[in-house]
Amino acid sequence: MCSFVRVLVTITSILVTFELARANPSQHEMLVERMAFWESKAALCKAGAFNFPTKSTTDPAQPCDDGDMTMFNGLFCFAGDERGCQGVVDAQDPDTGQGQWFRSPRIRLLGHNDCGNASFSPDMALGVQLYLVKTGDAERAMKWAKWLDSLSGWGLAWFCTEQWG
Repeated sequence: MCSFVRVLVTITSILVTFELARANPSQHEMLVERMAFWESKAALCKAGAFNFPTKSTTDPAQPCDDGDMTMFNGLFCFAGDERGCQGVVDAQDPDTGQGQWFRSPRIRLLGHNDCGNASFSPDMALGVQLYLVKTGDAERAMKWAKWLDSLSGWGLAWFCTEQWG
């Protein structure tokens, strides 16, 4: 939970600083300084050919704390960080053409979430939706919509194939 709060505070700080810099050009130096600080602290997950923003982990058995990164990468994307946009893109399965999204590109490569919970969730869907609003990527949106439509959920919204009871 602390990582979640830290990321939200960082994103909020960056957005507020952007607004200050736009309103007052003398704030530009502060923005550059804060961005450099953020860049020096940003954790990245390396998985296959992917290199995407993630949360830090101290568990050597878990290379990345990336279980919520499609949501966070959607937030980064919406805030203007292209790495976040690419992280969302890379979390969608390109091979099947079905449009299924996963919690992160690494989890997509695995084909399941190695932490034991669902491969995707409504929180992740919010990150995807932010990405779609920011980029207008209608092709990925349509693939996802068709894939979602193929899931049977007795009238309930489903975002992954796992059923939890």
